[in-house]
Amino acid sequence: EYVVRSFCHWVGNNETMGWSCANGDELCDSVQWLAYRRAPTQFRWVSSKVGN
Repeated sequence: EYVVRSFCHWVGNNETMGWSCANGDELCDSVQWLAYRRAPTQFRWVSSKVGN
């Protein structure tokens, strides 16, 4: 869920703030690589089963 929120909800604010979030340098690099891709990319949060 954290990864989905990082890329889909918080990325704009993190970029505006200069990637000062935790692991901002890795997130910035990942966003650049995703922008470079030609294929569409989807993030989907999948609930884990309790007890596994």
